Amino acid sequence: MESILRSQLNPDIIHCNDWQTALTPVYLKTCIVTFLLARCISIMTIHNIGYQGLFWHYDLEMTHLGWELFNPQALEFYGKINFLKRRRPLCRCGDHGQS
Repeated sequence: MESILRSQLNPDIIHCNDWQTALTPVYLKTCIVTFLLARCISIMTIHNIGYQGLFWHYDLEMTHLGWELFNPQALEFYGKINFLKRRRPLCRCGDHGQS
């Protein structure tokens, strides 16, 4: 994400692979709302669903995402963070939850 922003690229699609890149769509929808990425969509390819990116809930601070995403509809999974878990699309900043 940082390299896209620094290079001023204007991608149409960002292709994510497995849990290691699973927060990229979350960042696109919540934190990184810029002119360059306003129309960018993301797709996800999962090669092994057994690896979900499960982490202790206190690690959420390291992602620089807000605690409002630690809920069953977003990233929370039985008290942990699950990078692959998203039941519904996240709204963009400014949408105020209207999706």
